Amino acid sequence: MKKVLNIRILSYLSLIALALCLLWMSPAHVYASDSYRVTGTKNYLALRNAPSYDQANEIAKLHNGDIVQFVNSGNGTYWYVSSSKGYGYVNKNYLKPVSDSSSKNTLTVQGTKNYLALRSAQKYDSSNEIGKLNNGQTVTLIRKDSSGYWLVYAPSAGKFGFVNADYLTKPSGSPNDMYVAVGMDNYLALRTAMSYNSSNENGKIHFGQPVEYISSGNSEYCYVYAPTLGKYGYVNKNYLIKVASGSDTITYTLYTVKGVDQYLALRTAKAYKESNEIGKIRNGQKVGYVANGDSTYWFVYAPTLGKFGYVNKNYLK
Repeated sequence: MKKVLNIRILSYLSLIALALCLLWMSPAHVYASDSYRVTGTKNYLALRNAPSYDQANEIAKLHNGDIVQFVNSGNGTYWYVSSSKGYGYVNKNYLKPVSDSSSKNTLTVQGTKNYLALRSAQKYDSSNEIGKLNNGQTVTLIRKDSSGYWLVYAPSAGKFGFVNADYLTKPSGSPNDMYVAVGMDNYLALRTAMSYNSSNENGKIHFGQPVEYISSGNSEYCYVYAPTLGKYGYVNKNYLIKVASGSDTITYTLYTVKGVDQYLALRTAKAYKESNEIGKIRNGQKVGYVANGDSTYWFVYAPTLGKFGYVNKNYLK
């Protein structure tokens, strides 16, 4: 009788252990630190029903940017994960922790009574408001500045501008390098793979829109986060110009527009052409120098317009 009782106790304990194991493996017990992003695949990352490379064991396809949750380490090379396509095994070499690839530059507005003003200048003035941001909305940090007003991109307003940094959550560590798109005829494609192919386009980035550098890809493509799309992907690095280095504090060198008859055109290209004008800057207004373009044009940030572009440097003092 005692022997039978012991067997029953062991059976109950086994069932309890199994239940706890299943409970632990359930999605409710997967934490953010166990989240990984699919990166570096050419076509897709196979979700498999066995920890091995075999065409017959594919049960779903995961693409660059998809999120999976770690469940267990499988056989070391193939991890067992939870995904939107279900549970299965994936090659861990195509996974990066979300904490390592997520946007360091995304900050949240907090602590405002009414709203946080998006401004065209680094000072408090009712005349320089160009947008309103509410608590809980996010912005993308472009540059910190010692003035206390940081340059950000506000997706809700579709504009660049300055905000009081006291009302932003602080980034962990130095922010990532920021770039904007330049030089393309129509748009810069955000892609799911490091190749030029119409089938891998995942979004369109237009001139002057920001991207956050995440990691290098190959000699032609790099992996970025596009705030205007809310997506990760690959872009051709030849169509990017750096607007922030990721350093803690950077101040633009400001120049004043002088000597123009009507206005100084902000342009999408280093050329005098009516079709490439995207804004007008008047005498006395200021622009922030970003980079040299050529012997005639500089790449600048125009606070009064909330845009990046090229201007004729001969009208800057």
